[in-house]
Amino acid sequence: MITAFAPIALPRTAFSRMWFADFILQDGLPHAFRSILHALAPDVYAALDDASPLHCYETLLIWLSDDRLPISLWAIDRLEEAKAIAREEGRGVLNDTFPDPYDCWWDSTIPVETYGYDLEDALGVSSPTKALVIYEYYAHEFDNGLREFDILAPYLDVLQAKPDIIARPIRVPGHRRLKKQWRGLPHLCAWMTTDTNNAFLDFSDNDVGTGGVEMPPWTVEDVRSLMRTWKDAKAYMDCANEFADYIDAAPLERLPLLQRVIRRDPQ
Repeated sequence: MITAFAPIALPRTAFSRMWFADFILQDGLPHAFRSILHALAPDVYAALDDASPLHCYETLLIWLSDDRLPISLWAIDRLEEAKAIAREEGRGVLNDTFPDPYDCWWDSTIPVETYGYDLEDALGVSSPTKALVIYEYYAHEFDNGLREFDILAPYLDVLQAKPDIIARPIRVPGHRRLKKQWRGLPHLCAWMTTDTNNAFLDFSDNDVGTGGVEMPPWTVEDVRSLMRTWKDAKAYMDCANEFADYIDAAPLERLPLLQRVIRRDPQ
């Protein structure tokens, strides 16, 4: 069963005027990274020479990044900046380095990348297959039709104009030879339309960055839940990408067929 992220947490500003905010956000959570690392990777924790909160956090991010979770690059960058400050000040714990309790080297929620698509990103996709699927479902959003997708320019002569209302769900072509090659089509359509029921694939960076969606908090249970969700997401993406690669390998021949399948064209 594919799971989603935990319910949206309270925004950080909800704590901003509480007298114990500094303790919760600057002392309590950083030191909790030791127990989280110990619970998730006891062998890694036991091998640490430095068990400071900063080093435990760094080790935890590295361990998770090793194919367990897609840790955000901005989290790594911020950690590197904090390490540079720590070296300048001759210490590895940064609890009182910054005057703002929210501007620090760690994040109160688990910093992961998401891979959902939205219309703001649609025109920049690098796969003709993904571009066509997005267009077929959201044609009414593109005033200039297929011409708005630069990547589809070489195939305009073989593709059709705006579609009518699309019937769902998508069905894989029934021919035995095509069955295996096209099995990823429903996965790709669900991914491109944020309908996978997996938060890694249904939320975009815009949703997480400015859309009000927050990642789960740093707890052992939430990290484990995210790891399971990410494992499902990877398998889902692999299936969808395998199909997209198949169509992209012969786009002049296969894109028109894909378009007819999505539109349920009997020809």
